[in-house]
Amino acid sequence: MAAPEKEPLQPKDGKEKGNARNGGVKLKPNPERTANFLSRLFFWYIGPLFIYGYRRNLEPSDMFEPLPEQESRAATEELRKGWENEQKTAKTAGRPPSLMKAMLRTYRGSLSWCGLLLFLEEVIKLVQPLFMGRLIRYFRFDHPLTAQDAYIAAAGVAITSALVATVHHPYFYGLQKIGLRVKVAASGLVTEKGFGLSSAAIRDTSVGHMVNLLSTDVTKYDMSFIFFHYIWVSPLIVIGYSIVIYQQIGVAAIAGFAAYFLLFPIQGLISKKMGQFRHGVAARSDKRLSVMTEILAGIRLIKMYSWEDAFSDIVKHLRHNELQMIRKQASCQALLMGLFWPSSKLVILFAAIAYFVQGELMLAEPIFVASALFHACRLPVMLFLPLGIAMFQEARVSTQRIQAFLALEDFHPVERKPEGHDNSEIPMERLGASAERKPLIRNGQSELTEQWCELQPDNPKTLVELSNYSSSWARPNADIYLLDDPLSAVDAAVGRFIFDK
Repeated sequence: MAAPEKEPLQPKDGKEKGNARNGGVKLKPNPERTANFLSRLFFWYIGPLFIYGYRRNLEPSDMFEPLPEQESRAATEELRKGWENEQKTAKTAGRPPSLMKAMLRTYRGSLSWCGLLLFLEEVIKLVQPLFMGRLIRYFRFDHPLTAQDAYIAAAGVAITSALVATVHHPYFYGLQKIGLRVKVAASGLVTEKGFGLSSAAIRDTSVGHMVNLLSTDVTKYDMSFIFFHYIWVSPLIVIGYSIVIYQQIGVAAIAGFAAYFLLFPIQGLISKKMGQFRHGVAARSDKRLSVMTEILAGIRLIKMYSWEDAFSDIVKHLRHNELQMIRKQASCQALLMGLFWPSSKLVILFAAIAYFVQGELMLAEPIFVASALFHACRLPVMLFLPLGIAMFQEARVSTQRIQAFLALEDFHPVERKPEGHDNSEIPMERLGASAERKPLIRNGQSELTEQWCELQPDNPKTLVELSNYSSSWARPNADIYLLDDPLSAVDAAVGRFIFDK
């Protein structure tokens, strides 16, 4: 039988484990684990680190330990369970499994909580201009408001501003932690899969492809979750802002939102193109990294034959094609930003012209309130929504690439016995016979074999092992043959095919 594998040396306690994992640097306990609700809401627990950084330069020992759910082992195990459940569900439903669905289902609790915070933030932003309009109305010469109403409106402006900042930062920080967990978990799954690939699967992929998955694809999860909720919140925002603006300036609000609606198809097309360019960048990066891996593996042969210039031209050509696709992707992103900055001015211009054409009196209250509402609507609708669509497309492409890698064939270890020079260790105890190792009868005839078996104490249960047999030996004088490494004469791929089929 094969000797059992030795257990890796484990540290004696958690401190030694953390020191070994972080290169001997002793990290401080993470204060977020013991922080109360107010400390987490206002990030008070991070204050001492700012003080240290103000007084002296920060060192690696000033860093905190990662949270338990952010550690590689815990994050990978969590996503692995979700992926296995998704595979079972998909098999039952008769559909192909989706790694993206597994991710969303695994982190749906944290994602839902962050989505609720975002919705609350946008509601507060919607109410804030109304307080401002009421405060402006107090300064009109014919205002019907009292000083108390003005104080209430001013307090409402201040409180809503504070609430927006209070809700905004936990939302972004929470989604950044989710993106980090997904990134670490996806990296863990890819690494574990790379160590367990079969010989056939290794031929279908390359080291460069695995490096690109770990260095480029998994990084898309850092930012993709931040703008994910704007995909479903933005339509609700448009409806809410349309109702409030219509109450302020009437039909002129339609002219303002018409400018937004003219820009929506352009932004959607650009976001779709960014996803396509991302797929092209990934394919070209895989090709370049694969070629670079082969060049590094055969660098001695290249130097011996002086092929440096030829292979350098190949790499330059591949990098040029990759940069062309990166430029196209960057151009689309720049175009999105170019549409964002003038959008609010354009919308307010259309709305003001329509309001003036109606013959309405240009009062400060409706104009300022409508301008503030259009300005508040610009950021989530004109920037975060396109970025959410574009980054979701990039994350979807990366997820498909990772899922395709996880779908490669695994190496299934088979229990095999160690090879011996004169004899092999046979698990005779499974057959009820003695496991004692005895010399073999070399190149003997069947009559000699029968005579030798008659001398054994357990005559009916004697096992015969043949060493260095050839295909010409085909005399069926035994009931069971135990073959020792019969596939040694073929390569790994053919041996695997023979074993499976």
